[in-house]
Amino acid sequence: MLDSSFLERMNTLLANGEVPGLFEGDEYTTLMTQCKEGSTREGSMLDSSEELYKWFTQQVGLWFMSIVVAQEMPLSEPPNNDH
Repeated sequence: MLDSSFLERMNTLLANGEVPGLFEGDEYTTLMTQCKEGSTREGSMLDSSEELYKWFTQQVGLWFMSIVVAQEMPLSEPPNNDH
């Protein structure tokens, strides 16, 4: 059985394209700096963290968003072939 917090995060990811709290502290600061540099190279003048994070999620969604969810069946439970 999957942990409910995992399912909540997957639901948020599928619905919104992001996982809350994925980047925090120094990682978030570094990400915002890199987003500022990347968006400036593309000619965008973004200043707020909200604008930069939105730019980041759009970039990820455009180029890298692939989701694969797999779950192993426990060996103690044979597959149900009632179809």
